[in-house]
Amino acid sequence: MPHLQRQVVVGAGATVDMNLAPFHRFGGRGGRVAVRATVPVAAVGAGTITVMCGSDVVADQFLIPVESAASMGPNKDTPSVGGRGAPGDPITVRLADPGGAGYTATVEAQIDNA
Repeated sequence: MPHLQRQVVVGAGATVDMNLAPFHRFGGRGGRVAVRATVPVAAVGAGTITVMCGSDVVADQFLIPVESAASMGPNKDTPSVGGRGAPGDPITVRLADPGGAGYTATVEAQIDNA
């Protein structure tokens, strides 16, 4: 069960796909993906996250929560988004900045191949 945690920089008005390599596709029996993300307090309301399994959008423009000073990134209390995918389906985690200020998000992806 791969577990990735990365800092993703999203420029002003940009859309960025998180690099999940080499775990960017589900295995031969499909699986699940769960994604948690946070942004610093200075970036309140800055970002959205979209998760796709194959061509299915399983979470669309979910507002990324602001991290608390104590948490330093996503933790078990951070809401997760995600879903199930079929065998071989690509996994896409897309971050967007509709606000135009740019931000750096801490993103955690857990991929469970069945």
